[in-house]
Amino acid sequence: TQGGGARKLVGPIPLDLYVIDLGGGLTGVSDRSRRVTSDQVASLPFKALLEGMIYVGTRMQGPRPVDLAGFFSVMREQMLAPGTAAERFGDRSYAVISDTYLNFSSRIGYHYSALDSYCGDSVNKNYITFSFKGGAADDVRRNRRARCIAAIFRALELSVEVREDRVDARYYKYEQSLIQEKLEAIGRMLQFTRQMDMLMSSEHSVETLARCFLDGNYDLHRCAADDNTGNVS
Repeated sequence: TQGGGARKLVGPIPLDLYVIDLGGGLTGVSDRSRRVTSDQVASLPFKALLEGMIYVGTRMQGPRPVDLAGFFSVMREQMLAPGTAAERFGDRSYAVISDTYLNFSSRIGYHYSALDSYCGDSVNKNYITFSFKGGAADDVRRNRRARCIAAIFRALELSVEVREDRVDARYYKYEQSLIQEKLEAIGRMLQFTRQMDMLMSSEHSVETLARCFLDGNYDLHRCAADDNTGNVS
């Protein structure tokens, strides 16, 4: 077995993701199965997050646009960083779930995110906490991406703090439907902002890319072009 009962999630998600069910988080899965699909997820918070992560608009845009200055920044940073690329890219992601609970930890490339949420009938118990840190580019670009994510969260009415390249967000004591709505948006945001640090070529990028996401424009080729011309579509 994988990791003491962990099952690999198979589907259109760019993660090596394993699911650990504490009870009621999965349905229609045999005890012998080591794999699970998104259709077999019954956990309310995890299902909402996955809906955002597999949203067609965020994953059908083709290869990510490349800003050459950002690309060389990434190469320079990784040549100087300790450890190897294989060590970083080999990390697994995990979702520990129940019918109403989710603890999600993910490492995609060089950035790390952690989400903890309860999504049930009791408003006073419901919450989301989220942290994001890291990136492959230099400190300036990583900070710009952090502030872009923070701008998205503020527009979604989450409480946010930014420190260097780290974002911490909170959302407490809201009804179940609103918790699910925010988790779905976080799923889309995770897909939209992956590798984005390479695109953060100017201060204007912070506002431009946040606005693209909030307007439902997930085409980073177009967003990057808007940033270069100073337009916001």
